[in-house]
Amino acid sequence: MPSYKMVNRRRIIDKIYHAEQVSVVLNSMYEACTRINSDKFSYHFKPLFGHHDLDGTEVFAVGFPEDWVARYNLPTIQVSDPVPQTIMKAGRVMTWSDAIGETDLSDAEKCFIKAARDSGIIHGIGIPLWGPDGQNAYASLGFPNDQLGRQLDRIFETQLLVQAGHQKICELVRKNRPEISISAREAEVLTWMGRGKSKTDIATILNISPDTVTTYVRRSYEKLGSSDRVGAVVRALKLGLIRL
Repeated sequence: MPSYKMVNRRRIIDKIYHAEQVSVVLNSMYEACTRINSDKFSYHFKPLFGHHDLDGTEVFAVGFPEDWVARYNLPTIQVSDPVPQTIMKAGRVMTWSDAIGETDLSDAEKCFIKAARDSGIIHGIGIPLWGPDGQNAYASLGFPNDQLGRQLDRIFETQLLVQAGHQKICELVRKNRPEISISAREAEVLTWMGRGKSKTDIATILNISPDTVTTYVRRSYEKLGSSDRVGAVVRALKLGLIRL
């Protein structure tokens, strides 16, 4: 007969697989973390193409002090947290203390860490999460005490469950957003724009006139809801419409 822990794991996987709402997936991810006695969980997802220490990161948090969550959601505070970006760059699970130890901290980051510790946020791990078309995210698990060394194998299992949850969230977000399509030629023009080519360069490469390039650029901007080169290229990358 399967053990309780195995049944519990299978139930979490089943809930993630069949979920039709992001909230259901997030709650399942949190449930996976409680299996290793984590009492705090946060999921940091950036809806726009970029780094995980910049404005615009959406944060779902459970178990953290309410005043801390409200404070953390201020963009000026988020950018002072050195842990997510350090762990995303490392590409592996790390304890918060190890991530802090590998970072040359600024004064703002030192103040952030002191404030977190003063709020009882001391022991935890960060998990980098990978998704399609650069839709990466970061998960943070907090613990009431320093117990990480006794359950490293279970942390790996939790990482797999949380990664499955992130993949499902990417799937749901992609399914629920408006469909945007561009022509093959528009995609070519945007790709070369993303590679730093001017309109004249692109006209030469594609053997079309500069005015035709301008027309394709204008159409792409309209379809992508952008008013500039960088915005259009970033949105096209995020939607998986082009690759550089």
